[in-house]
Amino acid sequence: MPVYRFSDITDIESDWIWPNWLPRGTVSSITGDPGIGKTQVLLTVAKIVALGGEFPDGHICEPGIVLIFDGENGLQEEKRRLKNMGVTESDDGSSNIYIFSPFRAEGQPEWLNFVKHTQSLEKIVAEVKPDWVIVDPLVAFHEQKEISAPDMRKLTNIQMWLAQRYNCAWTFLQHPSKDREAKGMWRMRASGDLIAGPRIQWSVNVKNASEDLLVFQVDKINNAPFPDSLLFRIDEMGVVHWTGETVPHSKVETRSQRDKTAAWLTTTIRETGKISSKDLQDAAYKAGISWMSIRRLCPVIGIKPRKAQGEQYGHWYYELPKEFDF
Repeated sequence: MPVYRFSDITDIESDWIWPNWLPRGTVSSITGDPGIGKTQVLLTVAKIVALGGEFPDGHICEPGIVLIFDGENGLQEEKRRLKNMGVTESDDGSSNIYIFSPFRAEGQPEWLNFVKHTQSLEKIVAEVKPDWVIVDPLVAFHEQKEISAPDMRKLTNIQMWLAQRYNCAWTFLQHPSKDREAKGMWRMRASGDLIAGPRIQWSVNVKNASEDLLVFQVDKINNAPFPDSLLFRIDEMGVVHWTGETVPHSKVETRSQRDKTAAWLTTTIRETGKISSKDLQDAAYKAGISWMSIRRLCPVIGIKPRKAQGEQYGHWYYELPKEFDF
């Protein structure tokens, strides 16, 4: 197994196809409610990457190669959508778009499982040499248990390995959970390891239902500042129209989110009487709640960490005060 000395590791600079949105050499993801426009956003950005042009925030993109793993629509439908967005055979960059789909006009579907058929997957990537890989949706290309942390970690690692090896951006679309109160990246269905793996996570959400206004935003980013969120509408042909407006990213939790976290926290502690800091962190992770949110909330509602008595290096634990009422 390879082990490298820190001083021998080659430094690399962050390489962006779209600054603060789409990095090479790593994995990103996108989620949102069914039918809200996740695929339309991906194809709109794919058009910019393939043909070259201006991203909605003004950054310029040189033409690159886009490889789409389509697991829902089929080749003809995917082409129809791209043509609706203005991609034609006469465009110089139209030959930069490659589509893999298990669905054929004739014959049986040819399924590709990223875990079982990793060599075949790598062969496709090596031949196409993409700048950006889109997987839509991820669930169509694996048979792993989505609630299994090891299964999701392996699935993410395969994609991360290919993104690094071929220096391409790699984005997968994952459907949301049934918990409609969850926000941003926590809407994603599956183990927390599928959330933890990608370096950047996007979501598409409703900004103003009465105006059919949607927002495309970054919910997680590990290697750059949060960019402003982008507002858009989708017309009856499924075409994305950016409004030109942006919304500054904010980490401030809404009142409903805070109340929900407080209810979960008090219920979890009440069920055990008291709980160690480690066990509470593990439980919060599984529930899709950040430890920072717990730390911020505890003093607000009167919960203080305490050290186990009689131990010089005792564990910290949490319990509800006797007068506590929530």
